[in-house]
Amino acid sequence: MDTHQTTFLFFYKFCLSLPIENLCNHLQTANRVEDRRHILRALKSLSKKYKLEVGTQSIGLLGNILHHEKNDLKLVQLILDTLINLTAMDSVADGEQLVLSHDMSIQFTKSFINNKEHVHLILELITIIRTFVSLTNSAEHIVACQTTIEQCGILRRLCIILMLTTTPADILAETIRTIGDVMRGDAKNQRCLDLVTNTNTKIQQPVLFNLLYVMICGEEKSFSLRISVLYCLQCYLHKNESGKSMIVQALLAQTKNTANQHSMGHLLRSGYLSEDAVASWCSGILLSHLIVNSPQSKQDILKAKLALDRTQTNAKTLMEISIDILHKSSSSFHIRVAVIILICTWLPNCSLAVQELVSIPNSISYLVSQICAQSIEDDR
Repeated sequence: MDTHQTTFLFFYKFCLSLPIENLCNHLQTANRVEDRRHILRALKSLSKKYKLEVGTQSIGLLGNILHHEKNDLKLVQLILDTLINLTAMDSVADGEQLVLSHDMSIQFTKSFINNKEHVHLILELITIIRTFVSLTNSAEHIVACQTTIEQCGILRRLCIILMLTTTPADILAETIRTIGDVMRGDAKNQRCLDLVTNTNTKIQQPVLFNLLYVMICGEEKSFSLRISVLYCLQCYLHKNESGKSMIVQALLAQTKNTANQHSMGHLLRSGYLSEDAVASWCSGILLSHLIVNSPQSKQDILKAKLALDRTQTNAKTLMEISIDILHKSSSSFHIRVAVIILICTWLPNCSLAVQELVSIPNSISYLVSQICAQSIEDDR
């Protein structure tokens, strides 16, 4: 064993004998590159057994070094290995360890995103991920990349960004669109989103509920963010019969229980009836994706009755409400288009929906009159 190897082993063992707090302090003050690498090797070794201690004391420091010394490849590799140890969710770990790894992921994501210098870097990374699953690629390539992204934990990490209240709007919108692309038509990835729960709110809700809430009730949010949510939910519903059934059942449950305001059914009802053009348009488009190419959903949604107020005395079917929206003079052009898209999606290969439409007084005559109308003053 030469002198260099002997020195390395001595310093490495010395680092392992130090308290983790002291190691972090030495990492901040060490000037020699080799000393910093030795300390990081020690933290990497300790991070497997003492995940909580190493994570809480070093995760912010590791993020800063990763940013400022990104040209030192050996240093970067050691930091990434350590972060993987801290945030990896071992399939054989117990529940407490899984929660700990999840918390470490959130802590590191917060510390990294809150630095404005990192925003452009994160956007570039998310854009690269989205490129892998872009519709411009072949179907085989997309499926392979969707599988890999889920297996290596990237999808789970993207979902963490959704739950952070401090995430910048541009990163949040791009993350939502990327999650949509990653799970489009992939049953396993779609189920992954089903299981994600936001624990940062007073009432713990599935992330799906939170996304729908932003789209429908987020009048103060940017248009880009709300449309990104619509795109993500469309991807979630694509070839996802169980997801469609779950939302349809939520809508039917809302028919029976108008008091539950913390349900996806309530949000969809509120959005479709909203005076906010974005909320109403998005809800109509989402409802059309809920039933497209799904004969069972088309029939089930006929049973949904939406109350126009807190009582059930004047509840109407979704088809009746759709015709009312078309008749309503205050309905904007965009809202009418969304309603027409929903009806046009609903009628094909669903005789019961056709019967429902025909049974509504003046529905067919109104539609024919709009087709034949010469005036275009209100864009009808």
